[in-house]
Amino acid sequence: RVSDAGSTLFPQLIHPGPESICALKGITPLGPSVNTNANGAVSRPITIDEIHKVVKQYGQAARRAEEAGCGGIALHVAHAYMLPGAFLSPLRNKRMDEYGGCIDNRARLILEIIEECRRNISPDFPIVLRVSGSEREPGGNSLDEMLYLAPKFEAAGVDMLEVSGGVQYEGLQNILPSHSQKIGMNVYEASEIKKVVNIPVFVVGKINDVRYAADLVERGLVDGVSMGRPLLADPDLPKKAYENRFDDITPCGSCGGRCITPEDPHHPVCKCHINPLVGHEYDYPFNPTDKPKKVLVIGAGPGGMYTAVTAAERGHDVTVWEKSKQIGGQLKSGIRHDGRAPDYDDWTLNCDILFWHKPLDCALELSSMGIRVDADALRRQLDAAGCPQRAELPFHKLLLDGTLPLTMGGGIGQSRLCMLLIGTAHIGEVQVSLWDEATRKTCEDAGVMLL
Repeated sequence: RVSDAGSTLFPQLIHPGPESICALKGITPLGPSVNTNANGAVSRPITIDEIHKVVKQYGQAARRAEEAGCGGIALHVAHAYMLPGAFLSPLRNKRMDEYGGCIDNRARLILEIIEECRRNISPDFPIVLRVSGSEREPGGNSLDEMLYLAPKFEAAGVDMLEVSGGVQYEGLQNILPSHSQKIGMNVYEASEIKKVVNIPVFVVGKINDVRYAADLVERGLVDGVSMGRPLLADPDLPKKAYENRFDDITPCGSCGGRCITPEDPHHPVCKCHINPLVGHEYDYPFNPTDKPKKVLVIGAGPGGMYTAVTAAERGHDVTVWEKSKQIGGQLKSGIRHDGRAPDYDDWTLNCDILFWHKPLDCALELSSMGIRVDADALRRQLDAAGCPQRAELPFHKLLLDGTLPLTMGGGIGQSRLCMLLIGTAHIGEVQVSLWDEATRKTCEDAGVMLL
């Protein structure tokens, strides 16, 4: 299926090492030394014979990946994480044999894995190696160590380096840079490593704007950019970028939310605060409707506009009621207009908010969707009904002939609920998403089914 879609698959071959969950089954994890993982399990030092066995297993896994039709393989040795990364980092590796101590000894396992993989696959089958350009921790590997090792990795058979940063436990914010970290935080290390090798060097780490990514490549700082979280926020990002539809891209907020920390650790499901479809792609397939409805969305915030766009794309006749003259909801309140010169944090916050606001404007401009935003309609309806501005709406008067699905407000956190409404409402039955108890009672009195 990946090949049919015009792409290719690079499986990441790993031995979890200290991070293994095998302790849950009474098996002691293996590590370079005695290490404690996030579950509190303590690893034992792996023996030399076991190291040789693991190296062979990597080669066998690489051969199976090629036989399965994959486009290449990826090896993870970054973040002082899992078995190879833990061996490489002095923060984890306290051995005093040929696999510990000096940097060459700590890198020995990785070099043996690369060479064994290369022996088991075709010469033109790519190996990608992910490294930490700097572990950014006292006592950890720095950029100097990576500048020394990168040519050795290339000589052993690596075809591309992917530069990340940080370590798993002491500096997780450097591995998954979020609000507190700057954009492109690993670019400097990647650009320096690129100077000492003759293979492509990619960079990863809070690169959530494809135009910024393209600028890095065009300036020759790196050969390519890896993106993860931005593809959750907008899976169509590559296609939109290829078609120069940059303002139509829904940006990743780099929030470090449910894409990293699941709500239920026992049932981990990846989610996204920006894109409510993540984890539910098969639950809500995109199917154009054969029975168009009139859809009224009250509130042109992110949740309301997402609902309006989804409904319009499916072929419904959409009207958005918004009390103000602008769309965006509470996003607008975060943008400074007081005339003061903002400090750095203010500036980055404003840029981020404007970054999220732009796709809403773009969606509104797509006239083919047929979305109409009426800033005065809600006020007129309330005045006509003789209601104060915050009173219950006379829904029984607004539902027309009973074919009007209706959603009220909600914000971005409720957009999944709004999407469900658009996909399930049908003639003769209206589902409403709302929170005010008085309004809820009004709906029930009017015979409206509540969701």
